[in-house]
Amino acid sequence: MKSSELVDSVQTLDIMVEDVLCRQYLLEAFNYQILPFRQHEMQSPRTTIRSDVLSLVTFGGTPYTDNDRTVSCKVYCLPDAAGRQFKELTEMEVGPSHSCVAVLDNFVYIVGGQHLQYRSGEGAVDICYRYDPHLNQWLRIQAMQESRIQFQLNVLRGMVYATGGRNRSGSLASVEKYCPKNNEWTYVCSLKRRTWGHAGATVGDKLYISGGYGISVEDKKALHCYDPAVDQWEFKTPMNEPRVLHAMVSANNKIYALGGRMDHVDRCFDVLAVEYYVPETDQWTTVSPMRTGQSEAGCCLLEKKIYIVGGYNWHLNNVTSIVQVYNTETDEWERDLHFPESFAGIACAPVILPQVTSQR
Repeated sequence: MKSSELVDSVQTLDIMVEDVLCRQYLLEAFNYQILPFRQHEMQSPRTTIRSDVLSLVTFGGTPYTDNDRTVSCKVYCLPDAAGRQFKELTEMEVGPSHSCVAVLDNFVYIVGGQHLQYRSGEGAVDICYRYDPHLNQWLRIQAMQESRIQFQLNVLRGMVYATGGRNRSGSLASVEKYCPKNNEWTYVCSLKRRTWGHAGATVGDKLYISGGYGISVEDKKALHCYDPAVDQWEFKTPMNEPRVLHAMVSANNKIYALGGRMDHVDRCFDVLAVEYYVPETDQWTTVSPMRTGQSEAGCCLLEKKIYIVGGYNWHLNNVTSIVQVYNTETDEWERDLHFPESFAGIACAPVILPQVTSQR
């Protein structure tokens, strides 16, 4: 309910004046409306979505066409892990491509990326949005201190971290942290080297970043670990396979690295190998490979299954609409799904949607 409706239609009712509990609820509703950046910490049974079903929601992407630099404004959802068809939701006002997405308290943060299609970092933006699926509302939040594309965005201990990437000035080592309560980005300890095209995930209270373009070939296998308690990065055991523009996701206290590409002289090759990392042992283990290549793809976990959405296939030298689904419990790739568009640079996340919205 909008704040104007609270004023015009609710507070004028006699019961809102006479009943103590109603007055408390009205005050709670006013506070929720006038402090939008603190809504995540004011959640209650009256503000949370009455469902526990996670949907896979995608935002934007680009078809990588040579004659058109526009990117997609479309938002799609896969209603649940049993679903096989994506459904279109309300479009975004501004289409993003290669943005990063993170979910905190079921609020979706869409950060950076580009609003016009470029093959380099010159189109990177610093713009940030927060989406509230309960009210179906977008809120523009404080911009990052630096424009970023092909970076990583992860939630750690109630904060949102943006790591590395590149922009018009080149590749970045900087890392910044967003505090929702203060609506503010602040710098924290930088990566040990400039990195872009990497992937990231969190386990426990630590953030892990793997691969990407750094200084040497070995950087494409590197694993960086950030501990917010001491504000320091350290290297861990590198991946078995070098990869860039790949995906990482955590499941069952493991971190999976999937897809991506490897450069060789003047050609690029799909990386089909999949491996997972166990922080307790600092070791990587190889599991069942992907059936087809996907880099610059969306990726998220839904009920212990990893969904890899769209992206670029270097064997076909084109964008793809394929959605590969990996079961982390059985180490098997399930029957492929298909995304409604052939896009790279899709951002996707697991989100609880109102049942009316998810059935649309």
